[in-house]
Amino acid sequence: MAEPDQRFQSQLKNISLRSLSGVYFRTVPEQAADFILEDGPSYLFKNRYNVFNEFGALYFGDREEVCRATLEKRGLLSTRRLSYVLISFDIEIDWLLDLTDPDNLKVLKLQREDLVQTREKPTAYDIPQGLAKAAYHSGRILGLLVPDASETGNTLVLYPGRILSRRIVQIREKVLLKQ
Repeated sequence: MAEPDQRFQSQLKNISLRSLSGVYFRTVPEQAADFILEDGPSYLFKNRYNVFNEFGALYFGDREEVCRATLEKRGLLSTRRLSYVLISFDIEIDWLLDLTDPDNLKVLKLQREDLVQTREKPTAYDIPQGLAKAAYHSGRILGLLVPDASETGNTLVLYPGRILSRRIVQIREKVLLKQ
C-alpha cells in the first residue's frame, strides 16, 4: 500500500466535514443489480476516487441525469449491448468531505478544475486519487461529495469498508433504462 499524499493528509486533519441525506442514484449493468453495493469491481480499475488494488468506492449521482451523462460520455448508452439499471437510494451520512464547497477547496489549495479533468489527460486522476487516498486513510472521512466530471451535477463517493456496517445506504427503487 502506498502512503497517502502527505500534503492532503495534514490538510484533512482540521477540515470541516458535513452530514448529508437525500436520494442518490447509481447505474450498473442489469446482471450486476443484485450486487449494487459491492465495491469489488472498482478495485480492478483506476478510477477518480478509488485506488486500483488498494481500496474500492461506490459512486452515486445526485440526480438521474448525472448517471445518464456518465454512461453517455463513455458511449455505453448509444452503443451498448447490455441493459443498464438505474437504482435510487436513500442515503444519510455523517463525516463527509464536501469538495463542492469553495471554502474546502481553498483549504486544500485546489481548484474545481483539478477534480473534473477528463481521463484523456494522463495526469487527470493524480490529484483526485491523492486526495481520496488521504481521505480514506484518515480514519474519520466516510466519503466525498465531488463535482461530477460530466458537468451535470455532483457525485457522492462512499467507501464501503467505512459505511456498510452503519446502514447508511438503503435501496429505494430499481428501473431498467430504455434505449
